[in-house]
Amino acid sequence: MKYLRLYLPMTVLFLTFIFIAGCKKNDNVVNTNNNNTLTPADVSSTTDAAYAVSANLAIDNGGSMEDMSDVLNTATVDGIRGGDITGMLHFGNSHSDVTKSYDSLSGWWTITVARHRGNVNGLYYANYSRVYKFQYLNMNGSFQKFYISNMDTAVTANYQIVSGAGILNTPKVSHQLTSLSAAWTVAGINTRTVTINSTEPYVRAVSDTMTRNNSVRTLNGTLTLNFTNVVGPRGCPLNWHRAVSGTIDGTYHAVVTFQKGTTYKDSTIDKTIHIVFGKHSDPQLAEVDVNNTVYYVDLETGDVTQ
Repeated sequence: MKYLRLYLPMTVLFLTFIFIAGCKKNDNVVNTNNNNTLTPADVSSTTDAAYAVSANLAIDNGGSMEDMSDVLNTATVDGIRGGDITGMLHFGNSHSDVTKSYDSLSGWWTITVARHRGNVNGLYYANYSRVYKFQYLNMNGSFQKFYISNMDTAVTANYQIVSGAGILNTPKVSHQLTSLSAAWTVAGINTRTVTINSTEPYVRAVSDTMTRNNSVRTLNGTLTLNFTNVVGPRGCPLNWHRAVSGTIDGTYHAVVTFQKGTTYKDSTIDKTIHIVFGKHSDPQLAEVDVNNTVYYVDLETGDVTQ
């Protein structure tokens, strides 16, 4: 009986210790069923999504901001022009070829743009094409051929991206654009600033291969964006992107293929995107919210910080 009395308290003490240790261990386990909790897998896939979105946004990368610059240049007498541009950051020289045709029955212009940047053997290289359509409208809503026709300046424009394709290579991302479409209304083209709103979503189908955290993976995805009162300076003056305001909302969906290693368990990525221009103290940076995680993207280069 003496030994039994000793054994029982020791057994209770041991079981109590196991229970407490188990509780402490569970305190460190992330509840993956809690939608408000970011697991390590979520953090990594969210960051990959942010890098993919940045490659689809930046000017130098042939992203949506460069498509916006073509819209801003449309609202000028000369419109979109071809030629050489020197000193593109990281890329060096850039060249554009532009062809235009006009349908007098519908009032729509069709513009084909081909651009390349950098050296194919260099660290930074881009080569891509676009087909745009646009229509100038006067104050009565009737189309006119030129930005200024019969001394009358157009006040709005309808704008479409018919198609787009291209490649981009940087030390961080290898990016291939396979399809592109969008439709916008462009208001105030007779003023210093124009306002862009989506009438059909801006949709990019892309394949992004990136290396990070000792793994290589390819994200075959679709970025869908809607522009809401995005305002920019007409004609794209120097550093025009630093004067942009407004918001873009959308989604990013991708199927992930791991070529080397794994940094998260996801085989698909589905993220909500919210982009705000002009909110950061540095107007060069856009705030990009990916599933409630905020990143800052350099609008010119596509570099990402958090």
